[in-house]
Amino acid sequence: MLKKAYPIVKCELNFKNKFQLCISAILSAQTTDKKVNEVFDAYIVEILLPFEKRIGKLNIPSIAASLYF
Repeated sequence: MLKKAYPIVKCELNFKNKFQLCISAILSAQTTDKKVNEVFDAYIVEILLPFEKRIGKLNIPSIAASLYF
């Protein structure tokens, strides 16, 4: 039904991977997609890129188990 009503759906957020999309979506809940896109590149360089490099080294199954997933 939605596919018929909206056959062409485009995400307005700019992102390069699923991690960035997740962060962008969280930020867009607090402001507009346009504003997120304006500030996101600077945010990526300062905060997310160092975190993205470290997150690959995390033991995700262990963290998920501790959160009861």
